[in-house]
Amino acid sequence: MNAPCVTYVDNIDGGAVAQEWLEANTGRLAFDTEATGLDVFVDDFEVGVVAFGHRNGNALVLNGRDHALVRTVVIAAFRNRKVWAHQANVDSWAVRKVYALKLTSLRCSLIGSRAAWPGRTSYLLKDLRGTTQDAQDALKVLWSERVGRKVAGRTWLAEAVRVLPANTSALVAYVAEDVVEAARLVYELSKIDDPGTRQGILNEVDADILWRWVGYDGLRYDAERAEKVYSERKVLLKKEILHFGFNPTTNSNARKEWVAAHGIELPLNRKTGKPSLAKDARARIVPPEASREEWNRLARACDEAFLLTKLGEMTRNGDGRYVHPTINTHAAKTGRMSVAEPALQNLAGGLGEDDTSLRGLLLAREGKVLVGCDLNHVEPSILAAVSGDPLLIKHCAPGMDVYVEAAAAVFGATARETVKTGLLTEYAAKKRKVMKVVVLALMYGMGNTSLAGSLGVSVAEAKNVRSKVLSIYPKVRHWIDQTKKDTERGIVPRTVAGSPLPCLPHMAYVSTNYIIQGSASTIFKTMCKNVAANLPNGASLWLPIHDELVIECDEVVAQEVANVLAAHMRTELNGVLIWGEPEILGTRWRKA
Repeated sequence: MNAPCVTYVDNIDGGAVAQEWLEANTGRLAFDTEATGLDVFVDDFEVGVVAFGHRNGNALVLNGRDHALVRTVVIAAFRNRKVWAHQANVDSWAVRKVYALKLTSLRCSLIGSRAAWPGRTSYLLKDLRGTTQDAQDALKVLWSERVGRKVAGRTWLAEAVRVLPANTSALVAYVAEDVVEAARLVYELSKIDDPGTRQGILNEVDADILWRWVGYDGLRYDAERAEKVYSERKVLLKKEILHFGFNPTTNSNARKEWVAAHGIELPLNRKTGKPSLAKDARARIVPPEASREEWNRLARACDEAFLLTKLGEMTRNGDGRYVHPTINTHAAKTGRMSVAEPALQNLAGGLGEDDTSLRGLLLAREGKVLVGCDLNHVEPSILAAVSGDPLLIKHCAPGMDVYVEAAAAVFGATARETVKTGLLTEYAAKKRKVMKVVVLALMYGMGNTSLAGSLGVSVAEAKNVRSKVLSIYPKVRHWIDQTKKDTERGIVPRTVAGSPLPCLPHMAYVSTNYIIQGSASTIFKTMCKNVAANLPNGASLWLPIHDELVIECDEVVAQEVANVLAAHMRTELNGVLIWGEPEILGTRWRKA
């Protein structure tokens, strides 16, 4: 394919030329920026080049250092037309930081591609549209010659953008190729005629726009407390290293020898099949009595290391008052969301005092409070809805604990007995824990060997308890079997909304998990959209964590926000209610 036809504009005096280009290239456009890095909050961040592209091969490239030019052209380009970018979050944050323009409608073709073609190994534009890599390679050669050495890694492009004039031919050619191929990718997405896929693309792109600015505006955090705890815990960890004679938190030969010498049998990692000391594995380890005290000490040291990692990550990604996480609305193959830099899904570990969770480091803005809502056992509820199993549907109803009811059905009524305070007896609590592992294992497609490792029992015992659970939920067994057979035949699994999921005939067992997780993701994102549309003044989206939605609001409207959450974090799927119970959390984040 021919190289793009490039119109380059260097300053505001060429504004009329840019306007003519926009008038001549109608319809969808792609947008791109090349900046001096990805962190827009560093003091010397700047944008070197800005570009628009059309699928007809025309590109408009602007000198990004002429702010008046870029502002004028961007405002005109976004007026009454759809504009896409392959890294929309990166580009929109850059434009807001440098040019003070908030692009509220910029669509993301990377998100659209993930929704359209699930299961690909890469969604980088370089992999989806190969000529963009060729153009970048040409720029790389030029930059290598300029600096007198072969460049590699991720930083060279940012360095080149910082130093090279915006009109450097190789830089202009690369940006033009990138933006034109992005426009062609968007056109390809627009031609997909499968209704479920088309709707899935729209839903995912809308979700990305909905959450884009939360990270930019930032989440307030208790930096003073974080740094204090970090310093204290670092001292404690040093003491543990002295005690053991090796760092107990790293996978060293010394630690392996210590584990073996103390007769501790490590469970296998569910993904790698190798012995593991990861957090979930540590919870399943039962050490010999003689080694229990020392084992508990080593396990605590590992927990301390995790806490230090999270505290360090929060400090690195904060500015002393706020952290600016990136909310990835389609991070997993199933479409599940994630929060990165800092990662906030797995905030756990004790801080001491009256707040024992790392979540408590994140605060509402002054004068605001947080209101949260976490969906109740959403995955088993979706399993009940898609399988149509009447007993599981009953067990997932409001007022029921699905894992307790499943345990009682398998182990007898004593598995739901409680003490005077209303808490489960020790026996019942243990059986509930077992049943939660088993029910989730059914959805995840986990084999008997992995299930045995999770439960800490023999493979025969794991097989037996799985069989018992499936015997009380026969329609679940049928749905699992049928889903595997369909996948083996090459039938693409889909969410309950019809969006396609990865089809892996050689790993058909994962399809059950894909369907349930993908459906949960779709349901949650729809709920977020409906909640956002009905929030009162003084309230805004704050954070999405798995099936938990948190809103920040003025204290006087907290109950109104709770009512909105109660109304819209609620839906029916094939007669099965999926819902959450909102809670006013206060000024510090905690689990709802």
